[in-house]
Amino acid sequence: MKPQQYKPVLLLREVKTFFTRIKDVFTLFKSGLINEPSCFPELPRKNKFKRAMQLLWYLIRHGEILWQYNLYGLDVKPFSAIKEYIGNKELLWREYKYNVLMASNDYTNIMRDKRLFYLFLRANGFNTPTVFASTKQGVVYPLGWRLTNENCDETMSLQELLQKKGSFFCKPYNGKCGRGIFVIQIDDDIRINGEVVGQGHAIDFLSAAFKDEYIIQEVLRQHPALSALHDSSVNTLRIITARNKSSLQVEFVTGFIRMGGGSSITDNMAGGGIAAGIDFETGHIKHYGYLFNGEKSQRIEEHPVLHVPLDSIQIPHLSEAVQTSIRLHERLDDLRLIGWDVAITEDGVSFIEGNDAPGLSQSNHGPVRKALEKYI
Repeated sequence: MKPQQYKPVLLLREVKTFFTRIKDVFTLFKSGLINEPSCFPELPRKNKFKRAMQLLWYLIRHGEILWQYNLYGLDVKPFSAIKEYIGNKELLWREYKYNVLMASNDYTNIMRDKRLFYLFLRANGFNTPTVFASTKQGVVYPLGWRLTNENCDETMSLQELLQKKGSFFCKPYNGKCGRGIFVIQIDDDIRINGEVVGQGHAIDFLSAAFKDEYIIQEVLRQHPALSALHDSSVNTLRIITARNKSSLQVEFVTGFIRMGGGSSITDNMAGGGIAAGIDFETGHIKHYGYLFNGEKSQRIEEHPVLHVPLDSIQIPHLSEAVQTSIRLHERLDDLRLIGWDVAITEDGVSFIEGNDAPGLSQSNHGPVRKALEKYI
C-alpha cells in the first residue's frame, strides 16, 4: 500500500478507537472480568478497586479491554506490569499493518485458503496432510485421488465419496477456531465423529455441510507421546516465527502446545481446549497449562480427562518443528509474523495450517511489547 493510501486507514482507525473506548468503559464493568477468579490463587491479589483501575487505565491508554488480564497474572503483579503487554486488538492491528498494508505482496490468502496452503507446501517440499478433495456448492472436486492415479470423473457424487474406504478429516477451507470440522470414517459402517450412521443420514449430513466450501484430507496419526495427552484430537504445536525488522532474517519467537478437552476432535481454545507453554531447552511441557472456557481460563497441572501431568510429557521432534517453521517462513518474504500449527508424527513434523494473524495469549505469558518491537 502506498503511503498516501495508508494515512486514511490510520486516521479511520484512530476515530473508531476513540468511540470504542467510550463504549468499552461500560462493557468492562458489565463483564465479569474484574471478578474472575485468579489463575494464581497461591499469590496475594490486588483488591477489586485496584484491579478495576488497572484495567480502566489500560482501556483509556490503549483503546481496548485486556481480556487476558487474569491469564497473564496481572492481578497479582505490580500496577506497572500491565504496560508490558499488548492486547488482542493492538496485536491484530500490528499484524495487519505489516502483513497487508505495508507488504509489497499480499500473501495472506496462502494462509487463509486451505487449498492454496496445501498446494504451496507441496510445491515447496514441506509435509502437510494430503488433501483428497474440495467441495463447492455441494459438489465434490477430487484432488488427491487424481494425483494417486485413481480413475474418477471431474466431480464426485456423495454416494461415490461414501464408497471410499478410510478416515477423512473435513474442515471449512477458510474456517477458524475449529468450527464446522468433522471426521468421517468409512468401512463396513459409516461413522461421523465416531457415531455410526446410516448412508441416508450421512448423505443428508454431508449435503448440508458441503453447501459451504470444505477440504477433505487424510487423518494424521500423531506421535504416541502426544496421544497420551488427548487421543481424540491431534494436539498441535503453535510455533510463532517472525522476520526481524533490522536483519530481515526469520527468527523463532515463541511457541506452545494445544490439546483437546473432553471428547473434542480439535485442540482449539474456542472449543474448550487447553494451552500450555513449552520449555524449549528441555523439550518438556511446562508445569502449568490453561483450560479455556469462553473468555475465562483455569490453570491446571494435568489434563482433566486423562490426568496426565503436563510436565511429564517431552515433545519429540521439537527442534525440527522450530527449524522447519523458519525455513517455510523464509519462502514468504512479505509476511512479517506467522503462527504455524504443527503436528508431530512418528516420522517428524507435518504442517496443518499457517496463520497470518495469530493470537499469542495462548502461550500463557502473553504478547510482550519489548519482545515484539523488533518484528512488528
